[in-house]
Amino acid sequence: MTEPELPEHVARNRAYGRRSTQSGVEFYLGYGDWIRLLRASGFEVLDLIEIQAPDDLADLRGDGLVDPDWARKWPAEQIWRVCKMKPVR
Repeated sequence: MTEPELPEHVARNRAYGRRSTQSGVEFYLGYGDWIRLLRASGFEVLDLIEIQAPDDLADLRGDGLVDPDWARKWPAEQIWRVCKMKPVR
């Protein structure tokens, strides 16, 4: 599968979300850019669910990138529900 060509505004702004890691380089797009990229790739966004840690959770498991107190107040993860759009005839 080849990577879809990015719309100009997304390609232009990718450098702002560039993050070097031990395993390579990652890019973080804003939600609007994600939606535009998914649409340009033939997907329809059905839902975006932002997940927060429950108040009664004693300890957060995972990679430790998110502070537990912060994750109880703000969404720390997202679930994107998308589906492939049917071609227009």
